[in-house]
Amino acid sequence: MASTATATATATATATASRAAGFAARGATRTKSTGATTAGSAPMTTTTTKRRAEMGLSAAATAGGEASASLARSIANALRVYHDLSKFKLSAFVVSTAAAGYVLGSGERVDWEGLGWTSLGTMLCSASANTFNQVFEVKNDSVMARTMRRPLPAKRCSVAHAATFGVLAGLAGVGVLTVKANNETAALGAFNIALYALCYTPLKQMHWLNTWAGAVVGAIPPVMGWCAARGAIEPAAGVLAAALYYWQMPHFMALAYMARDDYVRRVLSHTGPHTTASAW
Repeated sequence: MASTATATATATATATASRAAGFAARGATRTKSTGATTAGSAPMTTTTTKRRAEMGLSAAATAGGEASASLARSIANALRVYHDLSKFKLSAFVVSTAAAGYVLGSGERVDWEGLGWTSLGTMLCSASANTFNQVFEVKNDSVMARTMRRPLPAKRCSVAHAATFGVLAGLAGVGVLTVKANNETAALGAFNIALYALCYTPLKQMHWLNTWAGAVVGAIPPVMGWCAARGAIEPAAGVLAAALYYWQMPHFMALAYMARDDYVRRVLSHTGPHTTASAW
């Protein structure tokens, strides 16, 4: 009996150990499964976060690119407006006559730095005069095919904006000529702005002699160049002024003939059909 009891106890202990081992194995399996699931979800979470971050960066980059492009367009438009207000090609020609006067007045040795400053000051003065001309002639420019695409008739800038640019350009031009050339040259630049804006421009509405007054404006820049180089207004500079003055007559008359229909419309817009002949 003792041996039977011992055998029974042994069998019971073995069965208990087997069941414990089975429970332990199943627990280990569940633990491994759970660990695998957690480990698998970590890369998924990381990938999702990374994609969201990339999308955010992409949206920010797109917004930044659009802002930069918009700023570049605004700057380009503003530069185009100032280019047209200054009548850049005409101003460049004016500068070339002033530069010619400077070189001829310099003699054997040209001060290239002085020439550069004189050219800059002349350019700014010319830009100012041309801008004021357009400020005062918005109505006239709006009825002429040749001028209706200028900044003010085309509403590309306001009158106040244009006037501010004209004032700043004039002050800068006269200032540069005062500091880098001499007072006489600066005075000629200021006089030319006033002559073009306050005499020639309004005279265009009143009398055909405006062309002769406007030609004086064109004759002064070579004298400015000569004066900047020599430090004084000398009789020899008058030769350059006379050449420019009389050259402008056929130029203006040819321009008036080519744009004769425009000038007739311009006069009619102010006076009516009974004064058509005064367009000339």
